[in-house]
Amino acid sequence: MPDLNELILDALKQSGPPQQKFGNFEAAKKDLNLNPEEQAFYQRHLNNLYGTGGVDNDDGTRSSLKQMTVEHNGRTYNIPSIVNGKALSEDDAWNNAVKEGLGKFPSYDSEDEAQSRYDKMHEYMDKDTKAFQSMPQGQNTMPQNSLTPVIGALFGQ
Repeated sequence: MPDLNELILDALKQSGPPQQKFGNFEAAKKDLNLNPEEQAFYQRHLNNLYGTGGVDNDDGTRSSLKQMTVEHNGRTYNIPSIVNGKALSEDDAWNNAVKEGLGKFPSYDSEDEAQSRYDKMHEYMDKDTKAFQSMPQGQNTMPQNSLTPVIGALFGQ
């Protein structure tokens, strides 16, 4: 199976989306030295933000991940509770993560480490969300040639 980094980079090169949509990913990847699972988690955020996988909130905002931490076998995982355009309960989010494969999600030695790492990533994700919300309606969607098939394949969607 190809390396996750290679898949993501190839998809970015092929998709050619506007730089403002992915500029924060590259900055986070560099500044935080994101591992492959963190990169895929960040890409899921982008896919859900600009694609159909996110949730539009009553206040006009959009949720792309709603991360939660879950401990399993001595590791703490960051998993999403926003999946396929639905906000999942904690149990459903856990079941979905297990179904997709826990190895696809960022994991850490402790809940504090997992939350701290996500908080650092979220600073960059928040910039994406603000850029998305500032775009005119109709321009804040992924181009047809996007990461959706790649991310979907990675996460079994």
